[in-house]
Amino acid sequence: MNLFLYEQLAVMHRQELHHRAEQRHLAAQASNQGNMLRFTVGKMGTLMVALGTRLQRLDPHVEQFVYVDQRV
Repeated sequence: MNLFLYEQLAVMHRQELHHRAEQRHLAAQASNQGNMLRFTVGKMGTLMVALGTRLQRLDPHVEQFVYVDQRV
């Protein structure tokens, strides 16, 4: 095989390996960002429930609102 063609093939192979590694890295990064978003939303929900519970304890005479779905 021609040495030039062999070197070109080796360069193309390294580029393909680099591209695959980059794609795996980007996929893992996107997955981590999605997990972080779910974690953050979950924590916010927990904090809001805790805040609501504390507010109810401070003023137990406040009327509680109940949502009733009228579409049924």
